[in-house]
Amino acid sequence: MSFSAIVQALGRSHLTEELLLKLEETQTLDLRGLPRLPKGLVASAIAQQQQNHLFVVTATLEEAGRWAAQLEAMGWHRVYFYPTTEALPTSP
Repeated sequence: MSFSAIVQALGRSHLTEELLLKLEETQTLDLRGLPRLPKGLVASAIAQQQQNHLFVVTATLEEAGRWAAQLEAMGWHRVYFYPTTEALPTSP
């Protein structure tokens, strides 16, 4: 089963229905503590059920690259990767 098939199956699951209800009530959903793969699968299923885009912010370029590759494998047709400079904003 491919990642995109898993995302589609999750989109039809009771778990996603419950998470969508919670998101509707609280306007926020915290997936902190989950590893990247399950977090991406659940977030993708929720975003696709709502026909929304998915916006991911990471702490490092390396992690952003991993997310970009994972989202492409999950069936997202367009993944935009906006790397930042590694310099601190206060650096000369």
